[in-house]
Amino acid sequence: MINYHYSDSISKWRNLGIELYKTNNQKLKRVSNNQRKTIPPKGSLEYVYYTRHFLDSSKLIQQQFKPYINRMLLENKDTLHIGTLNQFKKHHKELFEELTKNDSISIRISDDKKSVNRKIFPVEY
Repeated sequence: MINYHYSDSISKWRNLGIELYKTNNQKLKRVSNNQRKTIPPKGSLEYVYYTRHFLDSSKLIQQQFKPYINRMLLENKDTLHIGTLNQFKKHHKELFEELTKNDSISIRISDDKKSVNRKIFPVEY
């Protein structure tokens, strides 16, 4: 289950990374994003993520999303459904290009000796 809590205090969360926490006796304990997490068979783990979202109020963005937002408001929903990636690309080519410019996937491979090899692969749509 995913629960959201929104805050408008951007000054408190200035860095852009995602912070990972685990609950411990009703308190949050920070967990390294790089630390190995093992989930036992038929088990589960519960984490809290602090993420950052920045809103773009430019005219292009507002015009592109207006029909979706109007539908959300009419249906009293909190999620913006925009279709598949290909549908979005077809209907909003300029915005898609802007949002996906320079996308890449980074993979870090480490062995038991703590040496890390990082590979970055560009994403092609």
